Amino acid sequence: MDVLAADSRLMKYPCWYSQKREPKPGDVVLILYKSKVKDSYRIGKINSVNENKRDITCSVSPVQDGSLTNFKSTATMNIPIQRTILIYGKDDKEKSEE
Repeated sequence: MDVLAADSRLMKYPCWYSQKREPKPGDVVLILYKSKVKDSYRIGKINSVNENKRDITCSVSPVQDGSLTNFKSTATMNIPIQRTILIYGKDDKEKSEE
């Protein structure tokens, strides 16, 4: 058997990523925050898409403490599209109304 330790046949995995459409302003996305301890997600809404179609400007919700009296406002951030997952597209609403 001619299989080396670094051979690609030993590390087969399915490819889950596929881009169905380009991001558009008004889409609701999950944004990945990676850390050494734990990965987390925050919800955001796309305000604009940069010309290169790889970066977006989003309104991102901060972590809330659960009370309505200390509600934190959203922050505007520039985020690479690779860190986002589409939840609800603006086109989905228009298609459901037809």
